[in-house]
Amino acid sequence: MIAAVSLLLFVYLAHVVSTGAATTFDSAIRDTIHSWSFPALTTFMKIATFLGSDGFMAVLAIPFLWHLIRTKRRTSAIQLAAIPLTADLLEQLLKHAYHRPRPVPFFNLPTPDSYSFPSGHAMMSTVFYLILAITMTTKSSARVAAIALAACIGLSRIYLGVHYPTDVLAGFAAGAFWLSATSRQPPHRQP
Repeated sequence: MIAAVSLLLFVYLAHVVSTGAATTFDSAIRDTIHSWSFPALTTFMKIATFLGSDGFMAVLAIPFLWHLIRTKRRTSAIQLAAIPLTADLLEQLLKHAYHRPRPVPFFNLPTPDSYSFPSGHAMMSTVFYLILAITMTTKSSARVAAIALAACIGLSRIYLGVHYPTDVLAGFAAGAFWLSATSRQPPHRQP
């Protein structure tokens, strides 16, 4: 069900972006979020964006992978490694398929080299932090925290001006689709 709804949302967003129908929505949301800016919030949003970077998530995964392997939870270890890696490949394919140029960033930030749609930070943080929560614990609070962190990372991309809101929403949808289509909940053993 989650995969189907996420896929439909992504297709809808891709359509409105491709036809130019998202321009008014994107501009209004970007301008509103940018109007909230102040130095401490900008620093916080830069940190949130860093938490959604591929490099940070790859380094963060290492001790968790080691723990899963050491405790003989190989299926969980494979999921924690393979699902984000394949999601990254899907993200690159989608970016090249849609070729949406980036908006002009705020705060004199450099424009990222990749295309804008969908947001890689939103997609990958959804996939990585949720699969991390799923493989490491059965506690729903960990999943809620993972969703909140991914939402914060996505918001940071709009706040910093490096993505349009529809890019971020599409990233969340693509991430939710990929995660729900590829993961299975492994049995948990207490260490």
